[in-house]
Amino acid sequence: MGSAAKFSALNTKLQAMDAKLLSQNEYDILLGLGTEREIGNYIKHNTRYARVLSEYSIERIMRWEFELVLKRELINDIEKLISYLDTPYRKFAEAMFLRAEVEDIKLILRAVSRKEDLHELPQHFEHSRKYETVSFDRLLSNNTLFDVVEEFRGTIFEDAFRSITEDDLKLREFHAEMNLDAVYFRELRKRAEKLSGEDREIVEYLIGLNIDLINIQWIYRAKRYYNLMDEEIFNYTLLGGEKLNLKKMKNIIYSENCIELIIEMLESYGIKLDPDDDKYLQVMINRHLARMMTKMDKSNPMTIAKFVRYIHDSEFEALDITTILEGVRYKNREIRKLLVKGGE
Repeated sequence: MGSAAKFSALNTKLQAMDAKLLSQNEYDILLGLGTEREIGNYIKHNTRYARVLSEYSIERIMRWEFELVLKRELINDIEKLISYLDTPYRKFAEAMFLRAEVEDIKLILRAVSRKEDLHELPQHFEHSRKYETVSFDRLLSNNTLFDVVEEFRGTIFEDAFRSITEDDLKLREFHAEMNLDAVYFRELRKRAEKLSGEDREIVEYLIGLNIDLINIQWIYRAKRYYNLMDEEIFNYTLLGGEKLNLKKMKNIIYSENCIELIIEMLESYGIKLDPDDDKYLQVMINRHLARMMTKMDKSNPMTIAKFVRYIHDSEFEALDITTILEGVRYKNREIRKLLVKGGE
């Protein structure tokens, strides 16, 4: 099947869904509202979230519930779009569900590690039950980290815990969490290998770009704010970056000029970081990703790029709405600077 035929129906659907994403004018309206209730009511009655918010009272909905509704709408988007894809592309799209699944696994690990009650945890889950790769019912039936980890045997997550002891999990939660993130990217890349040549190249580039930026931010924050040895920092990096291979990462981490090298690396992506004012680093990284996704989409119209770009735009929109809600609560006067799509 040619590219035009393969993506024609999908792209038509994506164009319709794109039209429902927040416009800059709608961002301006949200930023002009003064309370969480006003923002919630606007989103409920004037945006694509109206259907999923219809069963909630804005006056009574909890903050975490509202944020969860936004995240679940992204899952709903992927579920709707999968039907427009043939087998190898559907398998790749299904791998995108792993991001939410990984986040929910992290919730379980944290709760078990802290000996918290697990009964209320499922209401916080965002992943697709239809496409889950492990049984969350079985995970929730365990009370120790050892027993939870045993449930991952024979699954794609087994390697994430292969060399981690129960003590490691208690002392270094983020070790397991970084390993889980690595599983997600590895599975994306594995399934991308089945795509056609041009689509495979696009996806592999975008995955590598994501990994590079995650590693750069991790190394920077570890050096600036965490009391970790260079070896630990290196061990918690992700493999498979576009520019940063293992040798380059090691050279940066072990260098006496590590921060300067990171700043230079970020500049190669068009990201200018002031180490004395780094609170916008995550936002700048996300904006760069959004720009690259859009550029890739426009340059490759009849490819998987439009699908990948839309998923990221939808995710960034949910993040922006959450940021606006938090900004109103804490009277943040510079909230637009913290937005990914609404701040451009």
